[in-house]
Amino acid sequence: MGEEYHVRFTGQLQDGLDQESVVTNLTKLTNLSSEKAEALLSPGKPLLLKKNIELETAQKYSKVFEKAGLMIQIVKVAPTKAIEDPKTSTESVESPPQPSKNLTSEPVTPPPPPIQNKAPENPYEAPKADLKTRKESKGGWRDQPEKVPASHGWQWLKSAVSMFFEHPWTWMGMWLVLFISIMILNLIPIVGWFCTGLLGGVLSGGMMLAAQAQNNGEQVKISNVFLGFFHNRNQLLLVGLYYVLVILAFMLVIGSLVGFGILTGFHSGDPAAVEAMMKTRLPLLLVIALTGSLLSIPLMMAYWFAPALTAITDKTAWSAYKSSFVGCLKNWSAFLVFSLVLLVVGIVGIIIFSIVSGVFAFMLFNNGSFLAVFLPIILIALIGIPAASIMALTIFTGFKDIYYQSA
Repeated sequence: MGEEYHVRFTGQLQDGLDQESVVTNLTKLTNLSSEKAEALLSPGKPLLLKKNIELETAQKYSKVFEKAGLMIQIVKVAPTKAIEDPKTSTESVESPPQPSKNLTSEPVTPPPPPIQNKAPENPYEAPKADLKTRKESKGGWRDQPEKVPASHGWQWLKSAVSMFFEHPWTWMGMWLVLFISIMILNLIPIVGWFCTGLLGGVLSGGMMLAAQAQNNGEQVKISNVFLGFFHNRNQLLLVGLYYVLVILAFMLVIGSLVGFGILTGFHSGDPAAVEAMMKTRLPLLLVIALTGSLLSIPLMMAYWFAPALTAITDKTAWSAYKSSFVGCLKNWSAFLVFSLVLLVVGIVGIIIFSIVSGVFAFMLFNNGSFLAVFLPIILIALIGIPAASIMALTIFTGFKDIYYQSA
């Protein structure tokens, strides 16, 4: 049998690092949850992490934990003697284990017995995959989506609200930048709509990267909405392009069925065209509307998590679409709960909005204030911007729940 070694945490952190940052590093570099990472560091005492392994494996584990910020020692296991004097073994004094960098130059005495504490002797496992890839550095993202309980649909919204209130002004600012960018692009005839769809994946990916940064304890800024332009940009552009192409294909089918001239007039609001369509194409129009609604469901399922998968886990656009569809299909019950919760919240919000706007409008009109004219716009902004920001965050919270593998 070859020589064996132990990997031992000295109980100390590397210079310049605090416990909070080391916990964050551990969750990124290993499969440890934040709770287990804190349990590893909280005693502040030496702890045996891995025992009876080969030198190459021990060095691999050591690099992972040292990169996270722990002070690590590799100690050589002493060979078992055939005959050992019990008096000698109990009275011998063991010297401290040597650091890994001195392992090859100096002999290392046997390690002291494991420290007895409340934490398990070896509950921690380093990543099993290649640690040099960017994907593992972000955490334990699954290759395939996981099925979660239906009740998690409510948790997605609850977690999104918590994330929003950690940085409310930043998230509202990001959503406003996103909204204004789309509005400006839509001012360009025809080309603007195409550019809006094309860049939609990039801007959505930036929002997901911002949410991931906040989840990792990093600083979040309004400019983070543009992160998608600097990370996996080409694949995020493809995410938007695929979406636009599907919409265009559907519009071509509708145009071929009802006539492009009538469809153009209906879209422009021409009364004569609308009346002609309603008289001559009403049954067909109803069938097309129903078919379009049904076809939009799988499209939204494929697109829902695609920007997050492309931006955070570095998937290709096509792989992200497939994985998003499978993730939504597996968790249809959670999405059903999520939709019902949104429906209830929306109904309550509309009722509150109607009552508040009615009361304020009555008061302002009686006083002859011009603010009554702008009251609906002000209330929509006050309610709509936070609501839109929270909705964007629900995509990330659902994505993390379904695709992240905790230790």
